[in-house]
Amino acid sequence: MKTIKVFLILLFCCVSTAGLLAQTTAQRNFQNSILSFLRDDMRLSPFINNNGSIEFKDSNDETHWVNIVSEQAPFFVMLTRAGYTLTGDRGLKRAESILAANAVNAALKAVKLYCSDTSVSFRIEQYFQTDNDFKYVFSRNLTILEQAEERFLEEYNKLVR
Repeated sequence: MKTIKVFLILLFCCVSTAGLLAQTTAQRNFQNSILSFLRDDMRLSPFINNNGSIEFKDSNDETHWVNIVSEQAPFFVMLTRAGYTLTGDRGLKRAESILAANAVNAALKAVKLYCSDTSVSFRIEQYFQTDNDFKYVFSRNLTILEQAEERFLEEYNKLVR
């Protein structure tokens, strides 16, 4: 029984780090540079989560993820801000959330709002040739995500009144 537990723990560790091992050297270098930038320059506390994404909280305690999709430059990067749940007693209404997200998507071109069956999230998708390109627009991207969330709530509240 003990052997099975140890095996399962080792298997879980291997599976959870498989995404990190599958990265190319270029991806890993880009990701490490972004981690250092967020930690050293932006004074945030980023870490690599179980999905291989960079996760951090901004100064307003909002959770964000950075996903590096491309294997080499130019890197396709998704900066995602946690949104709202559409489930449970405190969840937002799905139909109104979709309409509000569509209104924001039409008005703000730099950000995309996504509604799944369970949540609303905010995302900026960009290509970056270098890590310096990411660093150059990072603060502005956080501001855009915050503005998109504010606009979403305005649109949503209009619809549920």
